[in-house]
Amino acid sequence: QKESTTTILTMAQEEFQRHLLHDLEHYIRTYGLEYDHDANLSVRHAAEAEDRLKEAAAYQERIYASVFGPEENSKQQQESKDREYTLKRLNGTVSIITAENEKIPNVPLAPLAKACDAVYVVVSSPHFEQKDALSLKDYRASAVRDFLDVVLEKKKVDDISSDHVVECCQIAHFWQATSVLSKIVDILHASIDTRNCLSICELADRLELHSLFERSLSHVLVSMDAKDHA
Repeated sequence: QKESTTTILTMAQEEFQRHLLHDLEHYIRTYGLEYDHDANLSVRHAAEAEDRLKEAAAYQERIYASVFGPEENSKQQQESKDREYTLKRLNGTVSIITAENEKIPNVPLAPLAKACDAVYVVVSSPHFEQKDALSLKDYRASAVRDFLDVVLEKKKVDDISSDHVVECCQIAHFWQATSVLSKIVDILHASIDTRNCLSICELADRLELHSLFERSLSHVLVSMDAKDHA
């Protein structure tokens, strides 16, 4: 099966290269060695070459889709069904979250698992039991509650306390709450100033938040340059 797949892909790539070579030669003859001063003809030749390139690219895509498409689509569909089933099974169930020096009881699992990929992985495991606590012991309970209120749609990201924004960013990153994390990063982007640019830069570097790191680092460099010229 593997050898057959490799053969098909090799044939597709060779066919694609033949198309490219043909169009390159055609382009050189038309616009290089044998340039035609008829503008309309040149435009037509260019359009024909572009059409052939598109056709070659589409052909290659069809070959790849015929080899990998159905199997990959089937896998994704099955994963989607499994996730939907798990989330339905979790409806009405609650768990405990262990924050710093405090336990937060009766946290609904379904919306939490839906928003946080890391939580979904844990609670979908056959070894997970409802009595098992989810740990956020490195974060203050007040910050954890703010994060949970956002996930449970009791408040918007913009309503997170300014004292908790950084911790909520860390929690969202730790639990892979992509949507919440993206919105918190937007808030941090907008809040960068001379006083906090270095700490935000360090946070972004640690969490590998590239756009936030670049923005805050730029501000750090500007601030350092301003101090040097003061």
